[in-house]
Amino acid sequence: MPRAEFEYTGTGIGIFWMWTVSFLLNLITFGLAFPWTYCMVKRYVAGHTLVNGRPLRFTGSGAGFLWQYLLIWLLTWITFGIYTPWGFTRLRKWETSKTTFE
Repeated sequence: MPRAEFEYTGTGIGIFWMWTVSFLLNLITFGLAFPWTYCMVKRYVAGHTLVNGRPLRFTGSGAGFLWQYLLIWLLTWITFGIYTPWGFTRLRKWETSKTTFE
């Protein structure tokens, strides 16, 4: 089986600005913008990740993630945090299903 070669071409300043904008938007909206800012950061990271020289592309949207986010939040809250590992897995599955090659 051939080995995949991964390369990340993003910069520290790029991530810094993504996190800063994300933090400020979430602060201003009391966290309601989280699905959109999460997708914004994922899009930046995927766009700067190369696998065997091919860039990744994150196609998820905040609106598409909103329902996943609310469901994870609700089930985690109702179960007093017991759902957290399953919620994390659900999030990773959604994220992975929205990541393709450019």
